Amino acid sequence: MIKRSKLLGLFLLLCLGVFIMTACSDDDNDNDNGQTISPGDILNPEDLDPNEVHLYIAVADIQEDFGPHRYDYFEGFIHAVDPELRVNEIDVQINGTNVEAMGWQGTWYVDYDFETGENYLFEIEINDKEYSGTVTVPYPVSSISFPEDYNPAQTANVSWSLDNNNQTQVAYAHSAYFEDIHDEDSSHWFREINSSDREFNFPANIVTNFGEGTEYELGVVQVNYQLANNVISAGISDRNREYGEHWRTRKERTRELIKNSIEAIK
Repeated sequence: MIKRSKLLGLFLLLCLGVFIMTACSDDDNDNDNGQTISPGDILNPEDLDPNEVHLYIAVADIQEDFGPHRYDYFEGFIHAVDPELRVNEIDVQINGTNVEAMGWQGTWYVDYDFETGENYLFEIEINDKEYSGTVTVPYPVSSISFPEDYNPAQTANVSWSLDNNNQTQVAYAHSAYFEDIHDEDSSHWFREINSSDREFNFPANIVTNFGEGTEYELGVVQVNYQLANNVISAGISDRNREYGEHWRTRKERTRELIKNSIEAIK
């Protein structure tokens, strides 16, 4: 049987951008170092400016089915935004405990038991440089109700339950049409909403209908984040629903990649 660390390491490395969409926000937040950050930055680690952000630390929840097994818990990863930090080995401590980091091309998975609502101090040494950041693990949505069908020309209501408020929430929509597995047209939309909200009405016409075969996705992301000393620390919890079956979705293609990888290392 595959070890948990191998399986989820593959998942994080292959799926970092599965639920993350290209977007930007005008609602930037200033931190005590004068740097600015927005939820759009948090949800797009590959688009960060390495002159402003050197390292991205995140704890994200994973909800995926692999055969008869369902995996549902938080996992940590570290991403080197600065290309000079993209090495094979790093030293990591979480709350003072040494942890193993499994890395590939500047992204490392860390095997650690995270609890919702708790704070975790990451202390990282790369190329004789020391970085640190504290992640607050978000409370995940305990239940969520999406519409059975989605028509982008109409509004769509989504409601959910949360045990406690997180720092912020982001509602997002995505549409995509796949000419083939390598050719995709897509559109994206997101809006930061109040942390106390438990319902959101997606406006009409926020994403593009590319015609028959267009696939859609609606989602709500819980986010806790901060930027200090060129390090982003973020806790992320995503819940979404996909609509359309004409072409395989990104998640389905990613599952196939993971399945093939698992078979290769059995």
